Amino acid sequence: MIRLLLFDLFHLVAPSARSLRSAAVDDLASIPPELRSDIGMTDARLADEMHARVCSAIAARREEEARRLLEILNRIARNRGFPKLRWRSEGGS
Repeated sequence: MIRLLLFDLFHLVAPSARSLRSAAVDDLASIPPELRSDIGMTDARLADEMHARVCSAIAARREEEARRLLEILNRIARNRGFPKLRWRSEGGS
């Protein structure tokens, strides 16, 4: 149960989507304007790249959180005599 509490606390202090977006903007803003035109990086393409980076970071964070939560729940289940839990998405394949 302490592990679940720690998981919840970690989730509360994890970077928000807003801070991830801000980091992506800062990263892309570091590309000099002269270089942007050389590599064909228009404002629209910068916005698309920022959106893709934020979505990727959020997906990676959610995947890691799901993996950690499943490990915690598996440990609890095994301690109580239940079989190992398995992840199955709602879409199911």
